Amino acid sequence: AGVHLGEASHGLAFAGSLAGALRGIDVVSGRPRWTLPVGSPRETTVFSPVVSGDSVAASFAVFGASGQGGIVVVDRDSGRLRWQRFVPGSTGASGNPVFAGQAVLVTARDGTIHAFDVTSGTPLWVWPKVERLRDEQDYRPLAVSGGTVLAGSMSGEVVAYDLASRRILWRRSPSLSSVAFGIVARDGVVYVPNFSNQIVALRVSNGDELWRIGGAASQFRWVPLVEGPLLLASGSTLLSLFRHSAPYHLGRR
Repeated sequence: AGVHLGEASHGLAFAGSLAGALRGIDVVSGRPRWTLPVGSPRETTVFSPVVSGDSVAASFAVFGASGQGGIVVVDRDSGRLRWQRFVPGSTGASGNPVFAGQAVLVTARDGTIHAFDVTSGTPLWVWPKVERLRDEQDYRPLAVSGGTVLAGSMSGEVVAYDLASRRILWRRSPSLSSVAFGIVARDGVVYVPNFSNQIVALRVSNGDELWRIGGAASQFRWVPLVEGPLLLASGSTLLSLFRHSAPYHLGRR
């Protein structure tokens, strides 16, 4: 699995691979309980899976002549394929999918965000790319907080979408550098690592900046682990544990 180890649930850890397979691994024995081939082992990479209820989703990329990417959704316990779709406008999936209500969302390399019905795989809607990167590829990590979907961008912009109306709630560019490889939302706050080597905390409701940590020496470019009042951040040369205030106090700092 390497870097493509994903989430865990109900005694299973889910993993993608460089050899085109999605696996459910028993966390006690370490043995695969099920393996699902997604594409050619020589050409396909399956990225880190995510899980919601009894559904597991993973994005994948085909690096052969077709240059396509897409998303696959399987049953959590059996690994049975529910559906698999190629994502239009993509030369390979760009970032891990997220579950949002009855939809699962995944981004394409052209910067568009595609929503599919979790059960059937029916395409539901598409959010457009960031306009300033109109003619370029983009990497847009996703996170969900309640009824809000948040997306980063190589442009440095963070966009919040209302899931019910599908409209943009706000846009912010808290850094002059690109958003890094993943963002995470907890308790009304979205934590955004940037290639400026900082992690910026934004309020989900309106995009206000609450605080930022890091800098050149820290190299904080990876999605942090947030658990209650603790935030664990990894850099190129150090691992740091921070304690932050409760969300309702953050605006006073």
